[in-house]
Amino acid sequence: MEEAHGFFDESGCHDSARILVVAGWVATLDEWEKFEKQWKLALKRAGVRTFHFTDFDNNRGEFEGWSVGRKGNFIEQIFRVLDSRELLGFSGAIHIPDFKEVVRGSNTQLEKKPSPYLICQQYCIEMISKRVNKRVHYVFDRQQELDHPAVQNFYATRDNFPEWADKMGTISFQSKNDFVELQAADLLAYETAKSTHNRFFDPQRPIRKSMLALVRKRNRLVGGFVDKDCSKTILDWQLNPERPR
Repeated sequence: MEEAHGFFDESGCHDSARILVVAGWVATLDEWEKFEKQWKLALKRAGVRTFHFTDFDNNRGEFEGWSVGRKGNFIEQIFRVLDSRELLGFSGAIHIPDFKEVVRGSNTQLEKKPSPYLICQQYCIEMISKRVNKRVHYVFDRQQELDHPAVQNFYATRDNFPEWADKMGTISFQSKNDFVELQAADLLAYETAKSTHNRFFDPQRPIRKSMLALVRKRNRLVGGFVDKDCSKTILDWQLNPERPR
């Protein structure tokens, strides 16, 4: 079976977040090699060492003091790199207040802190396994408290869905400072979190320009979210594990 690699990041794991997202891109190794050269060139031309979307969006770190025009030119170059490569994007989001309301007092694993992250991780893996006819090796941004639960969840998912086992390769954790592919995942995760947050909590706000840029290449993004109704379904699975999924 042909192989591919998926690079994933999260946004919203801090305690005050109302939306948590895991998102990233899947592509063949050949596509990633071409992407890496183009992305690094775009960073070099802009004088940027590492791209972090939260710093870019909030004019912090390497982007402190940048003019509107300079930021616009840079982000357009970044999106041109994404548009030039055959990358498939996947994202899973959770409405945290809804989720906590449903699972509170259930005495299940869903009440534990890593649970929303793991649900989003599993959602991405399931969607990829349904849509990508390749053996995918997963690389997640390193999060010390989440890495071990994520490994356990990965192999539990492979055991629970044997029809996808051949498509689930390896799982590892790296730093986005070392892997520019994770910087692209950072962009997708951050933008998905911001746009999903606006959808639920500030629906009058216009669609963000960055999200419009992400969807201008048709049929490259797959995503979904967990709100109160879906949280009830997930809780039911936890309480009734013998029921089919």
